[in-house]
Amino acid sequence: MGTEAAVPACAVCEMRVNGPDGSVVYADELWTVTLGADVPGWFMVIANRHRDEWLWGRGPHLLSHAAELADGDEALRVGERVRSRLA
Repeated sequence: MGTEAAVPACAVCEMRVNGPDGSVVYADELWTVTLGADVPGWFMVIANRHRDEWLWGRGPHLLSHAAELADGDEALRVGERVRSRLA
């Protein structure tokens, strides 16, 4: 995470591979949990086997307030607290 990796063709995989350091809260062979849109307390649970189109087809208002709620630094702090509890 956080290093310049090749950009996957899938937007979900791109978030997982090229997201900021600390953005992956949990990962195993089936699931990855990442911070959601830099909003503190929002998490995105991703099936590691997926098709890209399912994520963006969930309705136009799914993330409509994300921009006004976003705080990247606080989202990383919340993610670290969750990650430490899971460890």
